[in-house]
Amino acid sequence: MTIPATGVVEYITNIVESPIKEDAWLSAAVIRPDNKKVLHHAIVYLDFPENYKSGREANNNWLTGWAPGYRMAAFPEGTGKFLPKGTKLRWQLHYTTMGSEQTDRTELGLYLLKEKPSIEIDIRGVWNSDFTIAPGERDSRTLAIKEFPHDTMLYELNPHMHKRGSWFRFEALYPDGHFETLLSVPKYDFNWQTGYRLAEPKRLPAGTRFLCTGGFDNSKQNPSNPDPKKEVRWGDQSWEEMFIGFVTVAEVPHASSRRHYNSCHCCGPPFAGSGSSQRKSAADSMHEQPANARTGLPLVRHGL
Repeated sequence: MTIPATGVVEYITNIVESPIKEDAWLSAAVIRPDNKKVLHHAIVYLDFPENYKSGREANNNWLTGWAPGYRMAAFPEGTGKFLPKGTKLRWQLHYTTMGSEQTDRTELGLYLLKEKPSIEIDIRGVWNSDFTIAPGERDSRTLAIKEFPHDTMLYELNPHMHKRGSWFRFEALYPDGHFETLLSVPKYDFNWQTGYRLAEPKRLPAGTRFLCTGGFDNSKQNPSNPDPKKEVRWGDQSWEEMFIGFVTVAEVPHASSRRHYNSCHCCGPPFAGSGSSQRKSAADSMHEQPANARTGLPLVRHGL
């Protein structure tokens, strides 16, 4: 791929055949970026064959993605993603020019499981594209909310904003009316878009809503700000903005298969409701985690 020296490069889409010709379960899908100087992000989606019905949320065919600072990792232990026979891999590549012509040869590695895992995970987005950031505004706040109608296991949280992103918070609003902070990133950094994986998956009851809140710094005090004199809205380019909270989750299966979640150590105990005392206990259980993030849930560093 050749990236021009100047100008705006729109999203590039490439659809390729999967190198795996039979049904397969994946333990990891790892993007290896080549030229990080110009690669804004890379995402791979699954284009399923017409005769395949995934049963997933509509349009939720995300396989894997990379952004600056993200460290690729295997899927959580005991989980995987299904790659049906005949599926095509749809690349979305986004580049930003830097004043000289560049080339890029980003790659994807697929890691196979020997047998079907007990849990299939999904990556879903909680986003808001309807916001306006005024010129020079120091803390322009926005929010996004999404309800999960089924019992759900939560594995990982990933905030995404652009260069005016300042802070980001994930909260769970439970059906009984109480809430819990899942992750707080008080100093968001576009160049360090890491994923925050829980040390133990967390079970969320049906009807839980994810609330994402965050702020943008469009002032002169933000050294990464492309132009503090501009009014800013949602857009694809780095000098525009986005507001997305990605969550890695799995729906708890019904009937007898649900017993796995109630007894398996990796999934923790079933949800039993909690008040302020349980929220305090979760906060007290924090252990080593990146210095720019705080959470009421223990995290684990990861990377391949």
